[in-house]
Amino acid sequence: MPPVKPLKLFLDPYPWELLESQTMVGLLTALVTPFDAQGGIDWASWDRLIAFQLDSGVQGLIVAGTTGEAPTLRDHEYGVLLERCRVLAAGRARVFAGIGSNATLRCLELMDMAHAAGADGLLVVTPYYNKPTQAGLLAHYKVLAAHTRLPIMVYSIPSRCGIQMEPQTMAALYEAFPHCCLLKESHTDCLRFSTLYRTLGSDFSLFSGDDAMSLPYISLGAKGLVSVASNRFPKEVSALVALALEGHLAQARACYHALAPLFEALFWETNPAPIKALLAQAGIIDHETLRLPLVEIQESTRKRLFSL
Repeated sequence: MPPVKPLKLFLDPYPWELLESQTMVGLLTALVTPFDAQGGIDWASWDRLIAFQLDSGVQGLIVAGTTGEAPTLRDHEYGVLLERCRVLAAGRARVFAGIGSNATLRCLELMDMAHAAGADGLLVVTPYYNKPTQAGLLAHYKVLAAHTRLPIMVYSIPSRCGIQMEPQTMAALYEAFPHCCLLKESHTDCLRFSTLYRTLGSDFSLFSGDDAMSLPYISLGAKGLVSVASNRFPKEVSALVALALEGHLAQARACYHALAPLFEALFWETNPAPIKALLAQAGIIDHETLRLPLVEIQESTRKRLFSL
């Protein structure tokens, strides 16, 4: 058996002058990853999707998250996706790299690639399937935080991971590592959100991780939204988020009600299949191809979706 290569870790000081702040406010799009008809990365569609987002004024882009089908990406694809996004977005939007895994060492490997590609921040989902305790979660994130100076956005989504980041666990992590200063909360419990807000304080950057919870959570103190819908409708979702953050409740409510049918439709089948169908229909990406085990939406779903 060949010797195992030691893991290369990021230990050099991060050039903080490249970032105005560790925190974020506004709209971040959880980008899909476009594939061609043969299942390879469709680079022309990738560039076009990013340009569409930047021209619409989003504040951030998330590469290789759940919506980006991260588990199906090869390492060399991951690095190039990040680097191309960073080059195109330079000075216009921050680029967060999804580095989530259910193995801490794998997260560190992805972190190293994210540093090399010049990411502005890291999105780290709670480990899935193996269901660590809160003590295990805290230890996991502390190891990651110790090896980066980049802002870390913790991603809590119990519907997919089977666990969630409890308020006291997040508070302990934030106290130990202040650059763990963002939480993408993908839960539909407003009382839990209120507990998070009261526990973490108003300076902490809580984000809604669910389009449908955007207005409720921003009204309760969230700093913004990580959106699936904004892949296709970035201007419309940006308007909703901006109005809500500025306290224009009546206008924000009108935007929300107009978008609500879309928010629901995007989860008629497993994300990102519906949003990819809409993007391909609009010509923003050339194909709605997904990588197995995900498949394209059923024809009955397609008819309902396109009739909205």
